[in-house]
Amino acid sequence: MGGAPAGVSSPPAVIDARCLSYAYDDGTEALREVSLSIGKGERVAIVGPNGAGKSTLLHILAGLKPSSCGTLRLFGEPFSKKNERALRARLGMLFQDPDDQIFMPRVWDDVAFGPINRGLDEKEVGRRVRKALEAAGLSGYDERVPHHLSYGEKKRVAFAGVLAMEPQILLLDEPTANLDPRNRRDLLNMVETLNKRGTTVVTATHDMSAIADIADRVYVLDRTIVRQGTVRQIFMDPELLESKNLEIPEITRLFRLLRYFGYDPKNLPLSVDQAVAELTKTMREGDGHVHLHLHRHVHDGTDDKKLEPDGKGHGHEHPV
Repeated sequence: MGGAPAGVSSPPAVIDARCLSYAYDDGTEALREVSLSIGKGERVAIVGPNGAGKSTLLHILAGLKPSSCGTLRLFGEPFSKKNERALRARLGMLFQDPDDQIFMPRVWDDVAFGPINRGLDEKEVGRRVRKALEAAGLSGYDERVPHHLSYGEKKRVAFAGVLAMEPQILLLDEPTANLDPRNRRDLLNMVETLNKRGTTVVTATHDMSAIADIADRVYVLDRTIVRQGTVRQIFMDPELLESKNLEIPEITRLFRLLRYFGYDPKNLPLSVDQAVAELTKTMREGDGHVHLHLHRHVHDGTDDKKLEPDGKGHGHEHPV
């Protein structure tokens, strides 16, 4: 189930789920025999259409919901009532709606709730809260009322509460939903920083434009796992994406279109940063230019000006 290349050993699994299933009280099936394995320090995304069971799966992995059947091992230990408190203390989960996660009268109290509930002393609680508020860009918000804040600020408060628990595994449920560009970028940067420090990150999302920034490996979920692979492998399977109502990022789509103009990068960019790097490299190698071509294709007796890849039988027009 791992994603390590051939000849490279996979990191030890911190999440190992086998044949997890879940049904709602009315009998509706939410998950069916879901199996996945996630190694220490990995960045993994779980994508799928609405109603695919992404949030339900995250709740099960976090120990917040019991599966109807199947097994779950966290950090190599079978998850059970005996050890659920100890194991859950090593995980942090950011809910899709921050209002489901913040409930105290002050920002400081909200961020401190988890560490206090864990029984940490006052000095350690203070250290963690200050560190989390600074990391979340909320220095000076100690006395603010969480429910008077903007949506983006509420998301930061909820994230700071997770950071204060110093989790080894971070579970994110649609983290970029309803965020403006700045808050979205800041949150993705915070997640990246955590991962670089060794935190395992598991993200459930249908924001495909964020995938390349938060994941190296992807599971496609539609009540059961229908495919898993690298981000590039998943993005390069248009039939799969279309069948699951998922779209590749606009930047990747643009570069696929540029192939029809004669510009064919070795690796299609999956994010804006990758696109900038690819264009910069191309311009350095091409004397500061990116050469594009337009081709005319004639078929069925009609002259249809159609963009086609380079090939025989196409007449070059003037380079653009």
